[in-house]
Amino acid sequence: MGLTLVQETETLSHVALTGRLDAPGVEALEKSFLAHTAARGKPALVDISEVTFIASMGIRMLISCAQSLQHAGMKIILIHPQPLVKNALGMTGITALIPIVPDFKQAMALLANK
Repeated sequence: MGLTLVQETETLSHVALTGRLDAPGVEALEKSFLAHTAARGKPALVDISEVTFIASMGIRMLISCAQSLQHAGMKIILIHPQPLVKNALGMTGITALIPIVPDFKQAMALLANK
């Protein structure tokens, strides 16, 4: 599991996750992920195109981030999940809380429309 900081500005946090968001993967990166997203209180774009699997622990981590950002009036947007991951997220109903878009351009457009 890996986390890459793509961009961190005064108005945006953009990270990319890779690997498996299962219990060991979440344990390895949750503190860093939340520090670069929820703790900043800025809109967060999370590229999950290289996440190959997501388990309940990974979904919990994303929901925790979304709820923290929601309290600050901000949101998290997931970008370009692989089909298996997108299907798993869709079955949980997480899309009611966390938008999922196919690319960075659409994520930025969604942020602009708050």
